[in-house]
Order: sequence, then C-alpha cells, then structure tokens
Amino acid sequence: MADLLAAANDKLRDRHLSLGPSYFMQEGIPLNEERVRFLWEQAVLPYIEEQYLDDVSQLEAFAFDRLLAALD
Repeated sequence: MADLLAAANDKLRDRHLSLGPSYFMQEGIPLNEERVRFLWEQAVLPYIEEQYLDDVSQLEAFAFDRLLAALD
C-alpha cells in the first residue's frame, strides 16, 4: 500500500495534494488487496477527480490496476 500511495503521489506532482495512509486506517477491518481496491475506488479516486476537474484525462493514470501493474 505504501508503494501504491508513493506512485500516486509522484503522479500528483504537488506535495500539498499528497495522499496519506488515513484513507486506509480503519480499526478492526483487515487491510488486504480487496479492501485497498475498494477504498481506492470509493475514497481516493473521488479526491483525485476533484483535483483534475479541468482535465479528467489525467484520471487514467490513477487507476488502481494501472498503478499496481507499474509497481511490478
């Protein structure tokens, strides 16, 4: 998860917009790939979408599967 956040933050290119671990910190809920994917799509992507309202073509770079594949 840390590598995924780092990859997304590199693409955001603005430290003031950086993503942190708080999106994924929920007590009592195990954090596995399925949960990370759910939180990414339901919480992180909407935040990123707000940052790119003027250029939604940028959103493809933040797709969960695309970022994950780039880590391998």
